[in-house]
Amino acid sequence: MLEILIFIAMAFGFYLVAIVRRAWVRRRERRRERVLARLVPAFVGSPLERVMRMLGPPASVHEGTTGRTLYIWHPPRGESVPTGEGLVIVSMTVTASGAVDDATWRIVR
Repeated sequence: MLEILIFIAMAFGFYLVAIVRRAWVRRRERRRERVLARLVPAFVGSPLERVMRMLGPPASVHEGTTGRTLYIWHPPRGESVPTGEGLVIVSMTVTASGAVDDATWRIVR
């Protein structure tokens, strides 16, 4: 009888830990999405140097024929973006003068 009670208590404990961990991961993901939703659109109109200070060096740079350049960060290395599940991709289009013209982000799971 004691073994059955210990088994039930252990099973309940594992279940409780799984629920708490899942809630913690969801909370962290929502926080990361809030930070990205606030941070990335604020870069529009900013100089590229400011963006690189916040996110670190880009993963890839693609030069356009019109003088615009596409910068892609995945995952952003800056301390301003919290870590979490999935791959964060931040893309920015920069004008020839060095100002961010368009900024988008997405999380690939």
